[in-house]
Amino acid sequence: MPENIREERIIYLINQYYAGTASPAEASELRTFLLEGADRELIVAHMEQLAAVAPEATHISDERLDTVFASIAGGHTRQMPVRRYFYGVAAAVLALVIAGSIYFFRGSNAPVKSGTVATVTTREIAPGHDGAILTLAGGQQVVLDNQGDGAIGGSAGEGISKKGGELIVDGQNSSNNALNTLTTPRGRQFALTLPDGSKVWLNAASAIKFPAAFRQGERVVYLSGEGYFEIARQADAKGNRIPFRVVVNQQSTIEVLGTHFNINAYEDEQSIRTTLLEGAVKISTASHTVTLQPGQQAAITTDRIDVEKHADLDQAVSWKNGLFIFNGRAGLPEVMRQLSRWYDVQVVFAGKVPDIAFTGEMQRNLSLQQVTKGLAAMGVNFKIEGQKITIYP
Repeated sequence: MPENIREERIIYLINQYYAGTASPAEASELRTFLLEGADRELIVAHMEQLAAVAPEATHISDERLDTVFASIAGGHTRQMPVRRYFYGVAAAVLALVIAGSIYFFRGSNAPVKSGTVATVTTREIAPGHDGAILTLAGGQQVVLDNQGDGAIGGSAGEGISKKGGELIVDGQNSSNNALNTLTTPRGRQFALTLPDGSKVWLNAASAIKFPAAFRQGERVVYLSGEGYFEIARQADAKGNRIPFRVVVNQQSTIEVLGTHFNINAYEDEQSIRTTLLEGAVKISTASHTVTLQPGQQAAITTDRIDVEKHADLDQAVSWKNGLFIFNGRAGLPEVMRQLSRWYDVQVVFAGKVPDIAFTGEMQRNLSLQQVTKGLAAMGVNFKIEGQKITIYP
């Protein structure tokens, strides 16, 4: 697209968006321009111009872009799902827009000063990538990062093979029900096709146990960490549905009545969260059972299951789509836990944790140094030493 036509199109989209008359397709097109990065200065400049002549915008159709633009325009506040955030940090936000498409907002209207950064390292810390360790039922371990495509050594008879960033299990000629384990270390992710054709995507620091062939009349796998599931429908000879169950951290069981869902079960998170995109799932613990409908999320704690009826689906599966998405509820500790897993770094808080709320999105293919520039712009003081990040008050 010629440059002048592109600029005219962007300005048109901003005007439509700011007036609240942009169609979903136009809002999506504008969001794409922003994430591409080449036109951010133009977008910021035009938003500031509009904010100067009409500081109170009308309704905007996309909450995430609404939040971004409100922060760039500066000055006024907007009601978010959980609380109000004050957008008096336009300069810091602009730096972050340019650095990595992530936007940070303080939980108070205290003035923001740039943080200090001390880097004691000689190399760039790269983002995570495809990779995993397969532990076969007999104990043999295979590092899939270095494994070429084709049948996995010693398991050709079980029909386990690798293709790109995916492990494929074809158990048609196997009767072995012993459990294999696919583990993604920190800084790794991998995909898996199960013997019934169901697909699983594993996030970093996760593991799933599965057989080369499911037992007759049942399908059971065991998950820790985080995984996204797309379950294939399967019936027995009489046409009855064969159940699919996910046992999570040996604490709860999810029976699949539908197809697409995400499970976040990291032990350092406050709850086990199951988010349903399509179909239905039944979640059972020792004392509670709930059934989710599409768009809902269940949070399992020690003695209860809480259901959010209107979950942020984009945020729940953002990792699978190559993004970090924060929906205004994420504080600095939660954000750093996610970064710690993906970049395989240790995070230490030395003193009081800074009160910062996060919203917006960021690509997972940025280096850690690119990400931490954004933290510094929000006043976070930290030091990077090798694979360790220390955050100071």
